[in-house]
Amino acid sequence: MKKIIKSLAVIVAVAAIGAGATFAVFSDTEVSEGNTLSAGTLDLKVDGEDYPNIETMTFADVKPGDSFSKTWKVRNTGSLDGKVKIKIDNIVSNDEGCNDPEKEAEELEYGSASCGDNEGELARFLRTQVFQSHVNVESPIGDGISDYHANALTGRNPSGSPYGGMLYIEGNEMEGQTLGQNDFQMVKLDISLDEDVINDGAGWWTGHDVDDNILQSDSVTFDVIFSIEQE
Repeated sequence: MKKIIKSLAVIVAVAAIGAGATFAVFSDTEVSEGNTLSAGTLDLKVDGEDYPNIETMTFADVKPGDSFSKTWKVRNTGSLDGKVKIKIDNIVSNDEGCNDPEKEAEELEYGSASCGDNEGELARFLRTQVFQSHVNVESPIGDGISDYHANALTGRNPSGSPYGGMLYIEGNEMEGQTLGQNDFQMVKLDISLDEDVINDGAGWWTGHDVDDNILQSDSVTFDVIFSIEQE
């Protein structure tokens, strides 16, 4: 009987060892620690500057037949690719008072003269076009990203409606190039005033001649807004 008990004890002990051996495997553990995730950046510089340090345009003594332009270098200094957007917005055209020739011209055109803030005509007659270069090319700047000669700085006819089929209009975004890290493109704004201004009505084909004196002493201010959006 003692021998049987001893045998059972040996069997139990061996079974216990065997059961424990099931989990005795080789193993190794490595840890990747200190992991981080950081957001990329989009940072647009215009002529190397941020707002409000970007140079503004000032043109004085503008007269019928004049044309002028401004060129900017737009660079993505961020780490992500982005699409450049350009728009002309916040246009304010003022009369800055009316001399006798302007009053007579306004009376002829409108039936009465109304001179004051937001009542100028200059923005309506400035022909406007926006061009761009290829990526990382300073010249030529010949690719049009607006319509050929918007008939007004605002892109709207005298009734306030958009000219038919126009891409360019006040407040609308025009698409520039896609810029990678530190890429740049050039953007050029051309503005001109016809030698003989025409009230285009619904389009150039319906226009009528306007006394150019209607523009005397008028001023116009506007913003050129550059932005960049992730591609």
